[in-house]
Amino acid sequence: MLLTLTISLAALFALAGLFQFQGSRRDARQFPPPGRLVDIGGRRLHARVEGSGSPAVVFEAGISASSVNWLGVQPQVARFTTTVCYDRAGLGWSDAPRGVFDTDRILADLATLLEKLNVAGPYVLVGHSYGGLLVRIFAERYPEKVAGLVLIDPVLACTWENPDPAHARKKKRAVRIARSAGWCARFGLVRLVTSPALAMGVVVPMFSGRNEEANGIVDRLRTEMVKLPAATVEVVRSHWCRPKNFRAMVAHLGALKGSFSALQNLPLKCPVTVISARDLTPDGLAEHRSIAALSPRGQHIIAQGSGHWVQFDEPELVVDAIRRVMS
Repeated sequence: MLLTLTISLAALFALAGLFQFQGSRRDARQFPPPGRLVDIGGRRLHARVEGSGSPAVVFEAGISASSVNWLGVQPQVARFTTTVCYDRAGLGWSDAPRGVFDTDRILADLATLLEKLNVAGPYVLVGHSYGGLLVRIFAERYPEKVAGLVLIDPVLACTWENPDPAHARKKKRAVRIARSAGWCARFGLVRLVTSPALAMGVVVPMFSGRNEEANGIVDRLRTEMVKLPAATVEVVRSHWCRPKNFRAMVAHLGALKGSFSALQNLPLKCPVTVISARDLTPDGLAEHRSIAALSPRGQHIIAQGSGHWVQFDEPELVVDAIRRVMS
């Protein structure tokens, strides 16, 4: 009996591994990198450069997002200047991070990438959520390289720098889920449950309304599966079927506290525009206003038609903000 069970489990894992292997090969053929894979010293980062002119606009995505999230904005901005979208280590088409992965490593990767791309500064940096925190630190460390900042609903220090017990538990659960999902991805389970029909017909209804964390997962699924073009949804799905993306998510969550510690809240000489989601809390709005006030040319905007994903809901608002900062 035990021998039969062992053989059956071994066969099941072998079939699951084969399913994942074939799916990964198919994804590689169907969704090749749209940009360049740039060697930054033994690792490659994926970057997509479009347009011409200066100052160049560099996009930094949220904590587990990739260059795909800028598809509604980059082509519009590329009509009037050079644009750079890239995937941080482990996300999108970029290679997985190695060794210590912290804020210093992330910023060094970006600086090296821009040098390798021969895109001259100073840059207008556009950051969404966690990306907004990263570009602020970049502007503090390399002020001579930054011509302006556009921060799209940047991650809140009042919530995540020293999280209360509820948010601390939420972060720990997210890390635990990501680690488990990474193992599931190895055997094709993520590929199976994220198929569009199964995700929207079974997974989303199963988790809806359970708790705040489950609702957040559902909102993420709906956002990227409803607001993005169908072809782009398949690209995002192909990324999250790979274990390295979950390892990268764990690494980024681990770097979050250190990123807040690295921020000095220094005055910013460049123009700064902060865009807040319409449903932000009063404390969140106050923090966003204080960030804009760090610059004598600071501006705070509330995106009345947007949730957290302003670049999906109101891409023209983001494009206009970039244009104003440039001018």
